[in-house]
Amino acid sequence: MKKSLLFLAGAIVMLSLMISCSQDDSDMPNDNVNSSRTIGFKTFLDKNVTRGISTAAGALKQDFWTYAYYDSIGDRSTSILTPNFMYNQHVIYNDSTFTYSPTKYWPNTGDVDFYAWTPNTSANLTVTNPTSTTSVGYPTFTYTVNNTIANQEDLLVAAAEDQDGTSGTVNLQYDHALTKVGFCARTSGDYSASGVTVRIMSITLNSIANKGAFSYEKYAENNLNSTWWTVDISSKVNYVPNILAGSAGRRVGYYGVNTYLELPDTDQFLLMMPQSFTGTSATIVIVYKVLYSDSTPTQTFTKTVELDGTVDWVPGTYVNYAITISLDVITFTGVVSDWNVVNPAINIIPADDPE
Repeated sequence: MKKSLLFLAGAIVMLSLMISCSQDDSDMPNDNVNSSRTIGFKTFLDKNVTRGISTAAGALKQDFWTYAYYDSIGDRSTSILTPNFMYNQHVIYNDSTFTYSPTKYWPNTGDVDFYAWTPNTSANLTVTNPTSTTSVGYPTFTYTVNNTIANQEDLLVAAAEDQDGTSGTVNLQYDHALTKVGFCARTSGDYSASGVTVRIMSITLNSIANKGAFSYEKYAENNLNSTWWTVDISSKVNYVPNILAGSAGRRVGYYGVNTYLELPDTDQFLLMMPQSFTGTSATIVIVYKVLYSDSTPTQTFTKTVELDGTVDWVPGTYVNYAITISLDVITFTGVVSDWNVVNPAINIIPADDPE
């Protein structure tokens, strides 16, 4: 399974940006720059970053893009806010160094607001504002989650406002813009002594919104992650996580009270468009088999769970659906936690059983 990961957790990467005197796309007066103070960046993330898969923490070795707005009076009025300092600036990572061009210096007066994101995949992300250096208002973009789970990206966003060069660097604190979704399962009791085996054959998420519009104004000003996105409810797809160990399905058993087997194969998670399921037709369909060691025929069950009224998918959170299977009924609970922290209400063990 081919995956590439974005990963930033905890580590701080100093972006040494070698800068010349060009100010072609800025409306600052020429005498309002300090050529002795170059603009540098620090980028960091407190939580692990992934792309469909979770790995150990590491430094950001990834290009990013930014818009920067010079504000001479410091009021950040949306009626005059324009990307007059940096416009869709591509900051390039190469051999442990980040560079960009044209280069910039800190202004002597006023401050600068920076809005950044990574990665910039043209097939998935489209900037809707600004469209030029004179466009007014905060950046916005639309984003479409990849239908292929293995190719999903961990979209990161950051804002650093009211920067005046006091420290010489811009501290970009990235946040996860999407929701991480996973599954885990157990049986309600130990059926092995009775010669009973339970195998999950498939899990399917149906009618899931995969497209939305992101607002840096809501992100930076309010920082309420439930308001960052406006979801396009007309764009919906189905997802099938890879939980199988061959055509026989994934065997699950009883591991103790509130202990579950991790179902995503090789720690694979879904990176999904944040959304509320209130009033939607979204469902999760689970197909599982109950097999017997004697001559009792194998039974196949299909359980459909409506997501209306269940937990919402909020940006930067990890939603893990805990499945409990008995011989005649299945229960389903959505457990919400921070991005890389499993809710202490459940204990998840890795899916290292090849069966």
